[in-house]
Amino acid sequence: MALVSSFLYRLPRFPIRFPFPVLFCFGPHRVEGQCLNLSRTGLLVEFGAPVATEAVGVVHLKPAGYVLEVPSTVVHSEGFRAGLLFAFSNREQEQLVRALVEALESETTPKE
Repeated sequence: MALVSSFLYRLPRFPIRFPFPVLFCFGPHRVEGQCLNLSRTGLLVEFGAPVATEAVGVVHLKPAGYVLEVPSTVVHSEGFRAGLLFAFSNREQEQLVRALVEALESETTPKE
């Protein structure tokens, strides 16, 4: 069983053992969901309602006691699941996402 999903058009995403809450705000809409996997460039979310492909907004990641807000675009949507691509507005956002991914990567790396 593979721990990492890999596609030609994106970096590997790491499954989240304990999914954390996500809020996606676009236009007048706010949709809550759970992050299922995460990479340095985007994430897969299971929302409480369908979200249209090409919706542009801000995703609020809420892992372990803090909130990280990152501009994002829905690049794939099927049912209640959607793939979002980050559109970082500053270097700090990118560094914080990278640190979160690295922390998750260390959790999923098998220990010898």
